[in-house]
Amino acid sequence: MLRTFKCVLGVINADKEYTIHSLGHTFVSRMLTSGVDISIVSELLVHSDINITYKKYIHILHGQLEASVMKMQKI
Repeated sequence: MLRTFKCVLGVINADKEYTIHSLGHTFVSRMLTSGVDISIVSELLVHSDINITYKKYIHILHGQLEASVMKMQKI
C-alpha cells in the first residue's frame, strides 16, 4: 500500500512529505468542517472515547465556532 501511495504522489508531483496519516487527518478535518457531528467522526475513527477525538481536532472546532459567530454578527 505504501509503495502505491508513493507512486501516486510521484505521478501527481505532490509534496513528498505527505503521509498516509496526513491524508487521514485531512479527511477527518474535512468531515468536521462540512458539519459531520464529532460523535460520528469519533465512532468512525474507532476512538474509545469522544474526548480523544475532541482533543485531537479541537482546532477545527474552534474555527467553526469563529465562523458561526461571524455569521451571527451579520444578522
